Amino acid sequence: MNVNLNPREQAFLQKLMKPWTSVAGKDSPLYWDFALKAISAQFDESALVTAKARAMLDSITSKIQFAYMDAELERILLEVEQVPTETPETTKSESFKRSVKNSSKGHLLIKAALSGGEAMSRTELANATNLRVSAVCARVKELIEEGVVRVAGKKWDKESQRKVETVELV
Repeated sequence: MNVNLNPREQAFLQKLMKPWTSVAGKDSPLYWDFALKAISAQFDESALVTAKARAMLDSITSKIQFAYMDAELERILLEVEQVPTETPETTKSESFKRSVKNSSKGHLLIKAALSGGEAMSRTELANATNLRVSAVCARVKELIEEGVVRVAGKKWDKESQRKVETVELV
């Protein structure tokens, strides 16, 4: 995985991960899983963390998560099958609709964002994928109809100040 950390972030992470590097290896997915868990376990709820340190921790976490999404997107793109444009059973227009629907960049980004196993709201998906919320809502609806994604529950959304649905991969 390619996680682009600046030198200060690298030094911090090396110090934090020193006890686990021998177990998890360096630059392996297991290493990055350990890093995310170590950051959240030690610093998430700590009131002693300064705003500058919090910004660095958030930056490291975001960069690791984006690297996961990037790797997952590459994996998904390799798996996408080309749907033939014409078969005896379907018309060209039906075949085109199916090929566009199955390989939409929005679908792939949403699947990659949800591949971490954690249920996310549509707003969180929009932030993670850099898509508009309206685009995410439409793609999530299509993925739910296809049976790829399901509603996982509800949680409080700080941005909209209301309870929102969360979705997860099936």
